[in-house]
Amino acid sequence: MSHQLVVLTEKKKELEDKIVGLRRLECSNGRVHKVCIARYGDGSIWVFCPYFGNLGIGLGCKIRQARCRYFKAT
Repeated sequence: MSHQLVVLTEKKKELEDKIVGLRRLECSNGRVHKVCIARYGDGSIWVFCPYFGNLGIGLGCKIRQARCRYFKAT
């Protein structure tokens, strides 16, 4: 178990080193969803959402009636 933990920590550090830009995402009514958009050196863009797969008041927005997603865009 501890061996796997070391590998994950090293991989996380490696990914953090490749981030070239970060920005927060807001909904149309101005509420922040705590979604983070990270742009990496290879040109890929990842959107990280802490509410991945959840639907409800936890999203912080009554207008947005959809599930949050975690996806990669090019």
